[in-house]
Amino acid sequence: MNPAEIKAQWRRRMRERLRQVPAAERARASAALVEVLAAQPLWQAAKTVLLYSALPDELEVSALLAAALAQGKRVGLPAFDVATGGYKPREVRDLGRDLAPGRYGILEPGPETVEISLKLLDLVVVPALGFNQDGVRLGRGAGYYDRMLAGFAGQKWGVGYAWQVGLDFPGEPQDVAMEAVATPSGLQPMHGRG
Repeated sequence: MNPAEIKAQWRRRMRERLRQVPAAERARASAALVEVLAAQPLWQAAKTVLLYSALPDELEVSALLAAALAQGKRVGLPAFDVATGGYKPREVRDLGRDLAPGRYGILEPGPETVEISLKLLDLVVVPALGFNQDGVRLGRGAGYYDRMLAGFAGQKWGVGYAWQVGLDFPGEPQDVAMEAVATPSGLQPMHGRG
């Protein structure tokens, strides 16, 4: 079986498992995840961060976004760019004014917001269906995060449940690996591909 087929099997398996997580458990896990992230020295020192708007089955980090804005951090979220057919980090300054449902119904900054250069980001926090032992994300299959982060050399942290970490699927050349994965129980450094 080739890597794409193996990953497709894992995607089906993980989507089903995520669908089975009760809303109350997801809410508790999301609150714990936000605490884990907020306690990290890198998060506390970061001046510019890229977060995400959660899909219904993903851990929610909107409380972290609000806290980051209150702390004076520059915060971005991925926003779909029609011209490139991909996502770019765009700045969020006002949660009520700057966000609207985007291409997939996910809240994202509108076109009137400012694009943030990848070079300015101190930390990127991204969701996934899972992560292998090298920190490679199992995304939803469209490659948006891999393309958006291809040129980013800074710290990339994935987020998910502990059971989403250490999956047995191969990384491919285009896959962007995470330096660590944050779960509701802590931050787990990844081994990398070397």
